[in-house]
Amino acid sequence: MISVKEKQIEVQDWGCLDYATAYARQKCFIEERRIGDSHDRLILVEHPSVVTIGSSGDLSDLCISKTLLRNQGISLFETDRGGKATFHGPGQMIAYPIIKLYNMDLHWYVQTFLKAVADLLTEYGLNPIFKKGQPGIWVAGKKIASIGIAVKKMITSHGVGLNVNTDLNAFQWIVPCGHPGEIMTSMEKELGVSVDLTVVKKRFVQSFRNHFGYSLQHPSKNNI
Repeated sequence: MISVKEKQIEVQDWGCLDYATAYARQKCFIEERRIGDSHDRLILVEHPSVVTIGSSGDLSDLCISKTLLRNQGISLFETDRGGKATFHGPGQMIAYPIIKLYNMDLHWYVQTFLKAVADLLTEYGLNPIFKKGQPGIWVAGKKIASIGIAVKKMITSHGVGLNVNTDLNAFQWIVPCGHPGEIMTSMEKELGVSVDLTVVKKRFVQSFRNHFGYSLQHPSKNNI
């Protein structure tokens, strides 16, 4: 198994935090990792309702005006991750790894990241699939997880959004990841039962550590 060079990872759960603040914190963590003042980190967070537009997207990915979007209680943020438009909201598990890749292949990183999420879904009895040329994870033909990352000086940021018990209605206001007609789903919708986000996060951390070869977890007051 290929693994990251750094064997310790600090896991932090930021709870529900607005996107702009989380974005600024990521930037600080990236700089700390670059100069060697921190271990690799895995950030877990929920965001209040927000549409983010990545580096390859633009306002044409919105199905309504910015004003009407705000009237729905949804903010808008243009960001530097890869990809186009997606929605984040309560009930969605967001995972932001801030890790140093050294000389590892970026394709390997993305695929390993997605496999960690897929294995979590399998634990819940779901059948996750990948689509060639379309980053993300699907269940029963519907998209359940999206990925958009950034890498600067071999340090990763941004990450995956997994719909756990998310209100999916907001996806109607965007073209999800640039694919018109994409149907979104959630773990709760597919399973037909209530899903505890706290438990999902704990299981994901274990899956992530297993896939990336982190044998130790660096102490943190926010550890899961």
